[in-house]
Amino acid sequence: MSTFNYYFDLDSQGYSVNTPDHAGNFTAIIKVGDTINVNTEYTGTESNANEIRYIGSPNNDSTMNDPDPTSGSPSLNTTWSLTATDNTDHYARWYFYTDFGMSNPPYPAQFSLRILILPNNIYFSGVPDRIGPGGTANLTLNMPATLNPYLDGVNPDGFAYDLFNPALNVDFYWKITTDSAGTTSVPTGYFTSKAGILSAPQNRDNFTLETTTSCPTGTYYLQLYHYNTTPQFQASGASTPPTTGGTATLISTTELLVQDDPYLAIKSVQEQEIGDSFIELFELTLPNSATTFYFHNGLDYETGTAGDNIYFSSKNGSTLNEYLAMPIEITGVSTESSGAQNRPKLQIANIAYLARITDSITAGENSDGVDDELTLRQMLQDEGIIDMDDLLLAKLTYRTTLMKYTSRVGDSPSLPVEYPTSAYYLERLASDNNIFVQFDLISPADLEGLNLPNRVSVGRYCAWEYQGALQGRGGCTYPMSSSSRWFDKDDKLIEVDISQTSIPVYNSSTNYSIGDQVRQVETIESEKYGTQSGHRFYIAVLPNSGYAPDLYPRYWERLDVCGKTLQSCRIRYQGITTDMVTDRGTLLGTVPGDEYLNGNVALPFGGFPGARKYK
Repeated sequence: MSTFNYYFDLDSQGYSVNTPDHAGNFTAIIKVGDTINVNTEYTGTESNANEIRYIGSPNNDSTMNDPDPTSGSPSLNTTWSLTATDNTDHYARWYFYTDFGMSNPPYPAQFSLRILILPNNIYFSGVPDRIGPGGTANLTLNMPATLNPYLDGVNPDGFAYDLFNPALNVDFYWKITTDSAGTTSVPTGYFTSKAGILSAPQNRDNFTLETTTSCPTGTYYLQLYHYNTTPQFQASGASTPPTTGGTATLISTTELLVQDDPYLAIKSVQEQEIGDSFIELFELTLPNSATTFYFHNGLDYETGTAGDNIYFSSKNGSTLNEYLAMPIEITGVSTESSGAQNRPKLQIANIAYLARITDSITAGENSDGVDDELTLRQMLQDEGIIDMDDLLLAKLTYRTTLMKYTSRVGDSPSLPVEYPTSAYYLERLASDNNIFVQFDLISPADLEGLNLPNRVSVGRYCAWEYQGALQGRGGCTYPMSSSSRWFDKDDKLIEVDISQTSIPVYNSSTNYSIGDQVRQVETIESEKYGTQSGHRFYIAVLPNSGYAPDLYPRYWERLDVCGKTLQSCRIRYQGITTDMVTDRGTLLGTVPGDEYLNGNVALPFGGFPGARKYK
């Protein structure tokens, strides 16, 4: 961590704010963990000057990011210090003045110091596994969106006396090096640009790196810095300022692997034929839940890696889904204007068999080192899918697009560019062997064999999607806030007092292991219920870093879900929060008993308990 030392001379100059180059409206820019020391000294001639004082809450906050006097207080020569620890309040304004012992003093000696505090989680995402010489990497700059207004000259506080200049931007500096320490800059000619300035960067900004065809293979490092800020004043007689400017404060390092691309020939042929790779995407929604699996077939020709996964946005552009590379094929797709609807066939790798033969080898692993078949098999078993027959009546959504319209890890979801979508149901298991399984598909518009009424009476289980009414997809009206009571699928209490929970908030810069639990606040926009937000809890099912739980369900499993039973409905709707908070220490991880329930509250249960009598 770095230490910044500043000297400010308070004489008769009056009020002033000093800002150096590349720092926008800020006198100093530091990072969480850095220490800033400010020496304030009165050098004027007024004999009634008593001491230098500090206004304790110029930001309407008497505690956040305020300096502590470390020496010389109270006097006319005082040193103030702060070690930055806060990741949410990025700004501090320190206002010093000289006290002359008057009831209405003119305060001729004043000084204001603005400090920008950068959080730790600023980094580049979307880095491919490797880049071929002459290839391009499209990266995304990730940082808290709350930092945006501080970098582009916008006034973050709105106080009239704290005027920001919209023309002043905060600049970041980047360079490519051959060592992780950042001491050796990459030679000229390896990359089209080897260094540069990012002026007022914003969260989710795109950043492009391009290697030359003569770039040697190997590992390189993209280093992101913020400029040190040079003091505007120095002590009398000092020959140099206490700190120096430049590019010495490292924010993050991103590793780049430049490696020969064995698929350049394939890519070249495909570009000659149709201009881009044609991508088929398959979304399989299980018959008894809202769980959806995402697959694609073929090669990821953009990175030249066989079997790499692909990312593509949902229909409404709100979520970026990951599609597993899987041997899968659909045939017989056509659109008929009259007569019987066509019935295509779906052929997919026998997941259960593949998982058995890759239990002790790594041949089935994807480029991320994760055995997708084993993971997928476990996920299916968790949903009650043991045999391929259990997939019957699952919904298949068939989407097609071009490779250039797909995304990378860390990209922002957006409205997708694609060809028309088709939807089918898995009607019949046509064949099953050790390699492939084949299903006959049926169109949703084909009403042959349809049961009326369409909704089947199930006594024991609720068929509604948990909290589905908020999004217009079902009858469960349980609020996003979960009434401050969160339970898992076995109705065990996860938390009842969010202020005491030991489960941390998700952090994109943290490396998570299998079994790690996190929470995050999510928001739903509903036409009927308006904007609702609340905590959701997740557990990691795969090691990951930078994969947000709400965007990458493959790496996370949601914990606060419903068990779909009548007891699950009772414990959620009839639970007495105050009683559970009182006994929180003994209830966590257990199923609260009836003494914690209010039986007078009606249950909007989506099943038919009375039907169980007539089996």
